[in-house]
Amino acid sequence: MMMGPCKLRRHRFGFTLIEVLVTISVISIVIPVIMQGISIATALASVTRQRAEVVTLAQSKLEELVISGEWQTGDLSGDFSPDYPNYQWQASVTEWDELDMMQLQLNVTWASRGTQREVVLSTLIYVPAEEVTQ
Repeated sequence: MMMGPCKLRRHRFGFTLIEVLVTISVISIVIPVIMQGISIATALASVTRQRAEVVTLAQSKLEELVISGEWQTGDLSGDFSPDYPNYQWQASVTEWDELDMMQLQLNVTWASRGTQREVVLSTLIYVPAEEVTQ
């Protein structure tokens, strides 16, 4: 029995030039997008860390002003030197609508990535009427 012409199968190894060019094109589009995403995520993480840091500093300063009584007689501005000299704070005291209450507001500002940022915290302080009139 005789067999027909023998068919040789070619096994393909490697990639064609078209496949390589398409892959390079896709990679050249995807990598910049991924890098930009990483850059944005890093910037947001930095701003978030700074905000958390600032809120903690502001809360500590607000408590310090209330406990020490400096809100009545002390200097109501400064920075957080020596550890955080880039963060400036300023406090203000205003009368509250309710009798015997004062509002102490603390603003903390700092520059981040070319933008001026601010966090504001406030608290109410009970001041008996006899102390207010003195």
